[in-house]
Amino acid sequence: LEASDLPEPIAKEIVHEYADLLRVGRLQVNGEDVTWQSGGDMEMQLDRFCGALYAALRRDPETAAFNPPMLHRCAYWVCKSLS
Repeated sequence: LEASDLPEPIAKEIVHEYADLLRVGRLQVNGEDVTWQSGGDMEMQLDRFCGALYAALRRDPETAAFNPPMLHRCAYWVCKSLS
């Protein structure tokens, strides 16, 4: 599951509205430091952010069973809540 799997409207909104979070390259998910490379264009940063976030969510027992549409929503809601 990658950012390229995000529905286009969600990906566009994250890139345009929440680029500040993508550029940081780090956040905590359930107490775990989650990092991603923040260089390159915003689409690349979004892909790396989603990959890191999805991997962290898959490691957590409460979110491990989330289906792809729910993971996409998580990427959006994380950005929205932190920005």
